[in-house]
Amino acid sequence: MDNNLQMIGRAVDYIEEHLTEENLSLDRITGEIGYSKYHLHRMFTFVVGIPIHRYILRRRLTEAARMLVFTAKTPDRYRTVLWLRHPAFFFKEL
Repeated sequence: MDNNLQMIGRAVDYIEEHLTEENLSLDRITGEIGYSKYHLHRMFTFVVGIPIHRYILRRRLTEAARMLVFTAKTPDRYRTVLWLRHPAFFFKEL
């Protein structure tokens, strides 16, 4: 289990480092950390409680909310920087 936790930690670190990049995907993450998509998807969901794509979306929304509170950028700029293509992302229940 420790190896799986390390794998999840590496995936989360990679997500954090590349959160503002449009092409952040399971394929890209698994290619970087060297695990199969199937294994990472299952273990990430088991450990974190949500699938990796939903985790990325939630992190982007959290970052957008942080930017809204602590910076002077416009909401359209948040969507652009974080690849949230539609304003409804801010209101959709995850």
